[in-house]
Amino acid sequence: MQPQQTRSSAGLSLIQALNIALGIWLLGSTYWLDMSLFKSARVNNGLVATLVIGFAITQLALPRVRAFAWVGVALGVWLAVSPFVLGFTQLTAGTISNVVVGILVALIAATGLLRR
Repeated sequence: MQPQQTRSSAGLSLIQALNIALGIWLLGSTYWLDMSLFKSARVNNGLVATLVIGFAITQLALPRVRAFAWVGVALGVWLAVSPFVLGFTQLTAGTISNVVVGILVALIAATGLLRR
C-alpha cells in the first residue's frame, strides 16, 4: 500500500505545481490582455498572482497543512469574482482569463485537501 500512497502524493504535488504556472500566467496576462489600463485590475492581479504562487510553493513544501489549501481556494474564488466586484468587466478577455484561472486555482488548491 505504501507505493500507491507515494504515487498518489507525487501526483497531487505535480497538480499543485500547476498553480505556480497559473500564477505566472495571471501576472503576465495583466499586461498581455491590456488589463494594466485599469489600476484595480493591475493591483489585484499582481497581488493575487504573488499570493497564489507563494501559497502553491508553501503547499508543496508543507503538504500536510490544510490551511494553505483553504487559502488557495479562497484566492481562486476571489480571482473569479474580482472582475465583477472591481468593475473591469468591459475587458472581455481579461474577465474570461480571471474567471477561468480563478476556478482552476480553486480546484487545484482543493486537491491539497485530499491528502491524508
